Amino acid sequence: MDWLTVTAARVHSYSSSLVSDNAIRIIHDHRHIMASSSTATEKARNGRGPTPPTLRNPNDAPPSPSLRATSINRDATGARIIVVMGVSGTGKSTLGRALARATHMPFIDGDDLHPATNVAKMTRGEPLEDEDRLPWLETIRRTAVACVLDQVGEEAVEAADGVRWLGVIVACSSLKKTYRAVLRGEGVQTLSLQSLPTYVVYLKGERDVLLARMVHRQGHFMKADMLASQLDTLESPEGEPGVVTVTVDMSTEEQVQRVVQVLGGSS
Repeated sequence: MDWLTVTAARVHSYSSSLVSDNAIRIIHDHRHIMASSSTATEKARNGRGPTPPTLRNPNDAPPSPSLRATSINRDATGARIIVVMGVSGTGKSTLGRALARATHMPFIDGDDLHPATNVAKMTRGEPLEDEDRLPWLETIRRTAVACVLDQVGEEAVEAADGVRWLGVIVACSSLKKTYRAVLRGEGVQTLSLQSLPTYVVYLKGERDVLLARMVHRQGHFMKADMLASQLDTLESPEGEPGVVTVTVDMSTEEQVQRVVQVLGGSS
């Protein structure tokens, strides 16, 4: 039985109690991309097929040359979870996807894992309470760990350009220290890997800049008038271990370069 089948069985065996339906979809999407890349890479090495494309989500735009240039070889790193955090409007999803493209790690947008009750509250302009957030944060952690477990046995699989990190990128506001503790796995029952290294990328910006960005954002359930509440809630992660700070006035490429520079040797 190959490792894909083994991990599929393991993830499904826990899915009813630990991992949400959206999490299973994310894991399956990652497995499909990885399996396709592995087959194509093996054919290319044996001279039976063309060099496969860079491993990434097919719905994403291709990474620019400068973003790919900042990536480092997967062999120099260990598996990890990287949480991209900040208040609404900082560009967490944009940076998260860019990091995922540069490192060939799967990307999880925490917003996709909100239960319907949370989305309904935010759509009405009501801020979430801790009792709303904590189950959601636990779901994010479990999903992230499941994605990493799904990569076990992939050591022989690499992207065509030789660049890949093991782990997962997560975008999540994680405004309070207690929220970040949950995302680091404290007190969360998961499939395994309780000690999996977790790093935080903090997107930092001034209130006026963030408000302007939110006003121009379309179709998101988080309303601009909720920014003040988020800023009041925010507890800066600066000073906590494993934190990289980037600012919203940096370009996405500059942000990626900074993160890779700092975390490239971490494991």
